[in-house]
Amino acid sequence: MTTNNSMFDLEEEKLLSEIEGRGARKILIQLPDGLKQEGPRLAEMIRAKTGAEVFVSATPAWGACDLSLDAAQRLKADLLVHYGHNEFLRDGSNGVPVVYIPAKGRHETVPLVEKAIPLLRGRRVGLATTIQHLHTINAMKKYLEGKG
Repeated sequence: MTTNNSMFDLEEEKLLSEIEGRGARKILIQLPDGLKQEGPRLAEMIRAKTGAEVFVSATPAWGACDLSLDAAQRLKADLLVHYGHNEFLRDGSNGVPVVYIPAKGRHETVPLVEKAIPLLRGRRVGLATTIQHLHTINAMKKYLEGKG
């Protein structure tokens, strides 16, 4: 099993399975700025485990609609791996398959909500989050409901 010290679940096993299942030999990885430091490690892990040629995009990734499709096409990549967002386009307009990995946060969010309780005013509270913490929103909601 691949391990890392990231605060986010980068789903390396899923990534390797996608690469192997698609027979991808040339891969472009796109990460948002907050995860860019993981790019070299991911690229080396993919190279070591699959023998594929791997590139890491240095351009910003502002969302799932901001895919590095032109770069993937220029590189003749047969897979674009897009981190930090949920699926928006399955295949880009240039036909390059895209794998989306949301990079879920590994830390508990309820303790943060607990610290915010003194700042809340009124009885109704709206919850919003990024994709990295969406899997924890029900726990946050349940905690807040328990506090009245």
